Amino acid sequence: DVGNKSVELQPVFRAFTTNYKSILWTVLFGLIVVYLFAVVGYTRLHASFQTYSDDPDTNTCDTLAYCWINILSVSLARGELGGLIAIQNSNQQPNHLFTALFQFAFFIFVITTVLNA
Repeated sequence: DVGNKSVELQPVFRAFTTNYKSILWTVLFGLIVVYLFAVVGYTRLHASFQTYSDDPDTNTCDTLAYCWINILSVSLARGELGGLIAIQNSNQQPNHLFTALFQFAFFIFVITTVLNA
């Protein structure tokens, strides 16, 4: 009822209802792309994931589903994966370059492309 009476909200409701299929396909595509990044992160960077709690030994990527949910929530909240994946010294982490490329690719594909679609 508020939407029908408000002149300012009518174009917003009209834009959403006429483009709802495109919006739903974009959301589905975004979820699939983030899931693919979660699979790569779970298989290759499992030990590098950390949590935002006080305990540094906890891991946010214990299962693939938990990894996907954490990547999805952190990326939407912060706009990046910074802080979720620990990048340590190159001597301690042999896949340092892969971790940096993973975060850069995530930023390019998910944050820049999908969220701006």
